[in-house]
Amino acid sequence: MQMTQNQQTPNSAETDHISKTDMTFLEHASQLKTLLLYSACEVVAMCVLCFIGQEKIFDFVISIGIKAGFNFIFISPEELVVQKLNLVVLSGFLCTLPILVIQLCQFVSDGLAKKIRKLALLYCMFALILYTIGMVFSIKLLLPYVYKFMLD
Repeated sequence: MQMTQNQQTPNSAETDHISKTDMTFLEHASQLKTLLLYSACEVVAMCVLCFIGQEKIFDFVISIGIKAGFNFIFISPEELVVQKLNLVVLSGFLCTLPILVIQLCQFVSDGLAKKIRKLALLYCMFALILYTIGMVFSIKLLLPYVYKFMLD
């Protein structure tokens, strides 16, 4: 069967597109709103879990400071409570950040071509690996030096 001039071969960019249906702007906005709502719920849930284990987290951070020769003094009781709440919120956000990156990559990759989607997923994988390396580096190596610098 021969093709006539009126029939055109499909463009490679059109065939590489991975979304099965084209979504309207409002559908994308609705999907983004749902993603942001889920992300906020995940951050709150992780903060609650960190609040449950706040003593272990606080003792871990304090022990690093004590090993570096740092003495912690809280002048009023609310200082300790505020510092623990700050640590809980920061820990909850830092623990949730890899999940948020994965969800963002999934949201963005829906609109990409197959070739670019592979690169985006590779970027997401490297971002998670580098995030983990950065967290280990900052906790194990950098934090003791920060405490020592604050003493001087």
